[in-house]
Amino acid sequence: MNTLYENNDNLAEECEDPHCHGCQKVIEDGSVVQFGDGIWHFECFRCAKCHKLVECYSNLLLLRDGSPICEECSYSCHACGKTIKDEAIMTGEEAYHANCFRCIQCSKKIEDLVFTQTSKGIYCTKCHEARKLLRLKKRDERNNNVISISNVASMF
Repeated sequence: MNTLYENNDNLAEECEDPHCHGCQKVIEDGSVVQFGDGIWHFECFRCAKCHKLVECYSNLLLLRDGSPICEECSYSCHACGKTIKDEAIMTGEEAYHANCFRCIQCSKKIEDLVFTQTSKGIYCTKCHEARKLLRLKKRDERNNNVISISNVASMF
């Protein structure tokens, strides 16, 4: 069912009725749940992982696509191992509590979400830049040692 509105030019403009975020069908009447930017039929409001009906008053996480995740299926923090019951910071497949999202080198909380993720962990920009400079310095020292050794070897 669509609703027609007329604009100032007396032209009919069609506006769609809301659709359920779960089943994509039009929401006409009955019980609905509004969560984040989405709206669901009551019977469609399910966890995106386990697909069980979830109570709208329980602790839920909101995925990027607007779908809920129930407390049982919630992510565990990669840093502390505890269940995340509020805002999660995702880095690929890893989730963190906002307070646990810290640089592995200086332990400062990364508030601006500007970071570098390596196989060793997450680094703030300052520590990552310092690591890069240290690696370059070590590489240059190795190259200088190789040159010095080859110069000595050519003397004999």
